[in-house]
Amino acid sequence: APALSAVAVTSLTASWNSGSPANPAGTRYELRASSTDFAAGTPVVSSSTLNLGDKLTGLLSNTTYFVRARVLSHGGQAVESVLGSTVTLAAAPGAPAVTAAFASSLTVAWSTAASQGYRLEASSTNFGSGTVYSSATPNGSLGSLTVSGLDPNTTHYLRVAALNWNSHPNFAAASSTITLASALSGVEQAAVFETSATLNWVAL
Repeated sequence: APALSAVAVTSLTASWNSGSPANPAGTRYELRASSTDFAAGTPVVSSSTLNLGDKLTGLLSNTTYFVRARVLSHGGQAVESVLGSTVTLAAAPGAPAVTAAFASSLTVAWSTAASQGYRLEASSTNFGSGTVYSSATPNGSLGSLTVSGLDPNTTHYLRVAALNWNSHPNFAAASSTITLASALSGVEQAAVFETSATLNWVAL
């Protein structure tokens, strides 16, 4: 069945079948994509292949494309099929870096890209298992987010994604960092001497 796959920032891959009844080997196909649903006089990105699938490059990021494939017959006639539509990914955020660390939260900043917003994620297992903490915004011009609810004195791995029109993420990794230890609580003076003092506190 026709399918769109491997959608990236500036490219997509599509596949299709040979028709029914099947077209013979050596049949040439053309893959075509348009951001205007093939409105007259608007640009179309295309490629030509003898295979039952191909990759289109040179697409715009974070843009909806309508995709078609057509069979080019030996007589010069073209029979076209609609494969569907998809949205290319937004470009990944640039140079994400931790700008503030507290006992239960971390703040990351980055260079913005054309997008529909961002999502910041944190994991103590490098996103292998366990809880993933996140914070998101629909503001494509916002270059910073804070993720909260983290464990204190724990290494957290961070990544931030730019979101496209379908809210599909394109992640860039930030460096891992350690949250601060929690402040002591219940500190009280137990004894005072001429040259020393003893304090007690609640264990964390």
